Formats: sequence, structure tokens, C-alpha cells
Amino acid sequence: MHMVLLALALSVIPERSEIRIAVLDSGLHVKASAYRGRIVTPYDVIRQRPDPKPNHGDDHGTCVANVITSMCPTCLLMPVRMLTRSGPNRSHADAEAVRWAAEHDADVIVASWGMNDGLGFSSALLKEVHAFLHGNGRRVALFAAPRDANAKAPEDARYVDVVHDTMDPTRLYTQVPKKSVCGFDALGSPMMRPFSGSSAAAAVMGGRAGKIMSLDPSVDRTGLYQRLAVVSGESNE
Repeated sequence: MHMVLLALALSVIPERSEIRIAVLDSGLHVKASAYRGRIVTPYDVIRQRPDPKPNHGDDHGTCVANVITSMCPTCLLMPVRMLTRSGPNRSHADAEAVRWAAEHDADVIVASWGMNDGLGFSSALLKEVHAFLHGNGRRVALFAAPRDANAKAPEDARYVDVVHDTMDPTRLYTQVPKKSVCGFDALGSPMMRPFSGSSAAAAVMGGRAGKIMSLDPSVDRTGLYQRLAVVSGESNE
């Protein structure tokens, strides 16, 4: 009986959802075969062009994107390059990246960086995040929690800041991967390396949010927050 129910459940899961997860980070090689058919409206805020190709060695965005896709294989990726290893190269690049995600119908924003990365949260960024959330009752924005917040996290877990309509975040924790695909060699084969911390946690939570949305099209933001909290096991607020 259980096998029959499982077969019926799997039969109604779409092969590919329309859930769009914006990865606001250091860019992505969108032409890699691993992303074929999975990329929507990519953009480079720094260079102001549609190809968010990262600088050599800037593999942070690739790590984040691949954690997301491992959590939600059916979700679509919207890579938005807005920073390099040294941070944003243009004033308000972070706010422009959020605006791009909002204007191109992203459902989830994953920003695997936080105040302790030296980026800060400007009034321009907060304004755009607020507009993003109010533009759709299902949208969710996830930021990496500051490093000092993670002192309280359980072993092998890190905190994520899940932003509410009021711009007050709920701090949730999640387990993080040991390694991720963080690039591709000359033959297109994936390269693995250790990847953890709040960056990985935000990616895990973003992929999880996309998975919930794709399996339950009726879920609203409140319901999504509640489900993320249940999986986390704890709200720090």
C-alpha cells in the first residue's frame, strides 16, 4: 500500500518546476553542461552584461549554486554576479542585484554573504529587499548570518538569516555539506572542494525553500517560514 501511495505521489511531481532561485554572488559559468536548461535571466551587475562569468578563482558563486541544485534538482537558477573576492566593485551593486531578481520573477534570493563579510546592509539594499518581498506573497530572501552568530550553532551546522516582510530576520540553523562542486576542469568535469560555513547554510536553506515551493505551489511565505523552521529544529528569535 505504501509503495502504491509513493508511486502516485512521484507521478504528480513535475520533471522541472518553475521555481527560480536567484544566486546573488560571484558569478557562474552558465554555459557549463551541468547547467543546460537550468539557467534563467543571468546578469552581471558589475560589468552590466548578461554573462555573469566569474573571475578566475572566484568560485564562491559556483559552490553556492551547486549546493542549491543538489537540494532542489528541479529548480531554475538565476545567477547574478554582484561581487568578487574583494566585495562589490560598484556602489549599490547588492541593491541592483536584488532589483534584477525582483524584476525577473525570482521566487527565492540566496545571498551567501553578510555584514561580517565587510559588505554591510545599506539603506538601498534594504529598500530593494523590502520591495522584492512585497512584490509576491511567496518570495523569500535568505542571507548568511554573521560569523559571530554561529558560535551558538550546533556542531556541523550554521545559522541563516531568513528575512521577513518587516525586514527583521529569523535566525535558523541547518546542517552544511562537507564538500561541493566548486568549478569545472578543462574537460567540463566537476571539481570538488570543502565548502561550509554560513555561505553553504544559506545555499542549503535556499534549495530547501525552492523544493518546498515546487512540491506545494499553494504554500505562502508564512507557511514556508514555518516549514523551514521545523526542518531547522530551532528559531533563535
